[in-house]
Amino acid sequence: MFPCKVPILNPPATIDDRPAAPELLAPAGDWLALRAAIAGGADAVYFGLRAGFNARARAANFAPDELGDVMAELRGHSRHGYLTLNTLVFSNEWPALEKIIRQAADAGVDAVLVQDFGAAQLIRAVCPSLALHASTQMTLASPESIEVAQRLGIARVVLPRELNIEQILGVRRACTLGIEVFVHGALCISFSGQCAASLSLGGRSANRGQCAQACRLPYRLLCEGRPLRATGSYPLSPNDLAALDLIPQLTAAGVDALKIEGRMKGPDYVFAVTSAYRKAIDRCMEESRGLAAGVPTIDLSALPSERPKASPIDAGNAFSGTFSRGFSHGWLECERPPDLVAGQQPGHRGQTLGTIEAVLAAAEDDPSVQQDGRSGPLPRRNTQATDDSGLRPRSTTGSTGRRRQVTARSPALRIRLSADLALGDGIAIYCVEPLGQAPEESVARSKRRRQRKSAEVQPAAIAAESLATNVVGGRVVAISAFPDGQRLQRAAAGQTVVIALGRWPKTPVAIRPGMAVFKTDDSSAQPPPLPEKSAIDVRVRAVAGEPLTLTAQFPGGRVCRVSSSEPLASASRRPTDNESVAAAASRFGDTPFSVRRLDVQIEGSPLVPLSVVNRLRRDLIALLLEARRPPSRPTCCQSPLPELRRKTQQILNQVEPAGDSRRSIAPRRGRPSLVVLCRSIEQVSATLEAGGRDLIVDLRDMTDWVRAERLCRQSQAGWMAAVPRIHKPGESPLIERLLESQPDGVLARNLASLALAASQGVAVAADYSLNAVNELSAAWLIEQGASRVTVALDADLGSVDQWIDHFPAELLEIVLHLHVPMFHTAYCPFSADNGHGGTATCPPPLRSPGGPRHSLVTLPVCRPSNDGPQPTTADRKDVQELRGDGRRIEARSCLARCRRGRWRLADRLGIEHTLWPDLACRTTIFHAWPQSAVEWAHRLACRGISRFRIEWPPEMPIEKLAPTLAVYRDVLDGRCDGQTGWRRLRELYPSGLIRGLRKQPRPDQPPAEA
Repeated sequence: MFPCKVPILNPPATIDDRPAAPELLAPAGDWLALRAAIAGGADAVYFGLRAGFNARARAANFAPDELGDVMAELRGHSRHGYLTLNTLVFSNEWPALEKIIRQAADAGVDAVLVQDFGAAQLIRAVCPSLALHASTQMTLASPESIEVAQRLGIARVVLPRELNIEQILGVRRACTLGIEVFVHGALCISFSGQCAASLSLGGRSANRGQCAQACRLPYRLLCEGRPLRATGSYPLSPNDLAALDLIPQLTAAGVDALKIEGRMKGPDYVFAVTSAYRKAIDRCMEESRGLAAGVPTIDLSALPSERPKASPIDAGNAFSGTFSRGFSHGWLECERPPDLVAGQQPGHRGQTLGTIEAVLAAAEDDPSVQQDGRSGPLPRRNTQATDDSGLRPRSTTGSTGRRRQVTARSPALRIRLSADLALGDGIAIYCVEPLGQAPEESVARSKRRRQRKSAEVQPAAIAAESLATNVVGGRVVAISAFPDGQRLQRAAAGQTVVIALGRWPKTPVAIRPGMAVFKTDDSSAQPPPLPEKSAIDVRVRAVAGEPLTLTAQFPGGRVCRVSSSEPLASASRRPTDNESVAAAASRFGDTPFSVRRLDVQIEGSPLVPLSVVNRLRRDLIALLLEARRPPSRPTCCQSPLPELRRKTQQILNQVEPAGDSRRSIAPRRGRPSLVVLCRSIEQVSATLEAGGRDLIVDLRDMTDWVRAERLCRQSQAGWMAAVPRIHKPGESPLIERLLESQPDGVLARNLASLALAASQGVAVAADYSLNAVNELSAAWLIEQGASRVTVALDADLGSVDQWIDHFPAELLEIVLHLHVPMFHTAYCPFSADNGHGGTATCPPPLRSPGGPRHSLVTLPVCRPSNDGPQPTTADRKDVQELRGDGRRIEARSCLARCRRGRWRLADRLGIEHTLWPDLACRTTIFHAWPQSAVEWAHRLACRGISRFRIEWPPEMPIEKLAPTLAVYRDVLDGRCDGQTGWRRLRELYPSGLIRGLRKQPRPDQPPAEA
């Protein structure tokens, strides 16, 4: 832990102005993890229910009738409890959600995490005193977006992981809400709430708690068809976040809560990580008292030089026995972190143990290794290293307990240790297979199956061995010192030893010197301790002729008392002694209470039956357990849902009449309109030639916007400007610049752009990235200034039907055809391989003259690479960007590798998906196959929806554009039915076509294992 040496520009006037310690928020997926979080020192615990509506449906979670017990356990240890209801809610699920809200209020839950705008409104209507926390799934990445969400009654916002400390500080200065930041755990490659990979690949929506972790699958990054060298087999699988050494900076930035990810992790993980951060926070507060005011003004540019150099990997050694993929600081220090993705493996990697110096033949006379490859009794196996599904990663260590067949004797490995090692520890060696091997049979079958369905010849599938990392390893059964050969039970870091492993399965990978070895399991790890029991003072009063009384008092002064129903009789022979009464009254056993002091008062020689003492003690325990429960929160008597729905039916009257500036998005009746989103000038021109009259322009070069506007005006076509999907601090000038082109409307993909465009009187359509799937969310977006709401990709046909039953269909827009944006990420995969065996580093901060940093032109500094097309002179030139006030900003350009050549991401089946950077230099990965809801287009038009959308992918054969438009026009006009339209599209796209509006699992259905 490092002292908080943050340069303070506004030192406090008094010592009373001290920064408050941030709240430590730990995860709990079950009872064991809950108690581990309490024992580890968490200030608050967040958890979900098996009834659904939480983003971790695969976790064990808690039953709704356990809510009271959960809150009693937390409140008994002075902890807060936050319930996660952070998924999207369909219209038919409101009654179930309202029931859970009332149960949470009765249990005294402290706060609820929400993603859905409509869910927030229902919670506020049912229980106004229940605090609302905006989940990171809401994607509130700027003060402007947070200001809009605050109208929902939000009390705290969980910021996206993609913000750095400087941006977090900017949010803190501009907002009065509580700020919560992730500091440890798994990182998503995509912005939370904006990932559609699981949905498009397997029909499981991450926004509905069904994430299949598609980012952890093997891929290969291709440029002009050639795989890049240094991207690894898992280019979308980030390392885990570990910000233990950034606690001083986050505290100085005014963060209110530090959050640990891991509701699908085991109790050992929860305890180890929570206790490490508890110690770090406590030490930071001791060292930084009086250094900063409550909302400091600090010079973050001095942080790297004044803070001692420490690798995140070193900081992560505190978690060596827990699950990890390797550690990094994520985006907290840098907008282009060089160590975000290692790309070598997607699961548990463990602690670095060293590298192999030599591979020796196994000794035939080694008594510690039996002929079947097993050793004698080994220490207890550690259960800490669970993966994101809550299960232990499959490995060669025999994780299922079933004996695996051993086909070869284990070689002995000579290693210079960088960490302690003991008999029974598990180790793993990661070996990447070279390219060019024959594909697996399963890949070959998938390839033949696709070829049977398609007249086109599919590209050759990438070899499975080239996409997967082979892992070999096992448990250490012998350790010998080198070179003397002395047998050891345990070896310390720095020693050179020869180790032998037990089970050694057959593998095609040869073990060679220089390979890295990791310790994946620590046999000496102990189970987490139980939380400390609540200390109480117990007093027993036994007086002849009076009822027997037992009294318990909490340290805070609260008293619980029970008495017998009959008075005590006087003893005729042998009065009751103090020792027997004290022994019976102090038996609190397996309860959350411990007797700190016992006072037995006996007067008048009473006869005290021990059975009465035992019964009263049990009654007292029940009373104490009830006293630990937090008070219930008041709720409304009747359901507010009918009134909320009545208001949504009247929302059409709030939309202003369409004028010339709103002709392209205003509600209209009659013939359904078909709007087309174009991502290149060629697509704009071809769409206009094909008869398109409503266009959405989504270009990544500002120079193309002027040409697109000119083409639309010449064709008398309406056009809208699509803003970037994410709005981060300082990016409003970009939206203002787009508005200067005077579009007919704006496609708002975040709350900030919606509010900014609406404030300037521009017509606004809310895009599907705002995740509206119900009438309450749509009505709220209309109230914020939207003229139309696009149905989110997570909705299915049934949910849309139920939505329309309670909402004006004229205000909805359906995307009929698109290549699904599977990932939208701040990570730059184009700079992952720079030709020097490493990654690009962060650019220097860019500042305008006299103004703040302008992050829009902060591009990755990439070195030349021999893998892709070489940069031209124009690519190397510095560029200039305009601020909203007209001042120019000098910006050093990157080498723009993303703009040169065709970039693809090939999956394990050989399907190549498109990578496309947007105007804000954030990358979207589009599915290679289009998704179509043409089968339901006519039905939805009959329900009253009058506006449908087609989205072209970034790189599309222009010759397919007009035929595709014709299919949808014919279906909407009734010239052909949906089935015929589907068959025509299958002929246009023989490589593959995905059905849209597929049915989604219920929120209370845990998905099958991936």
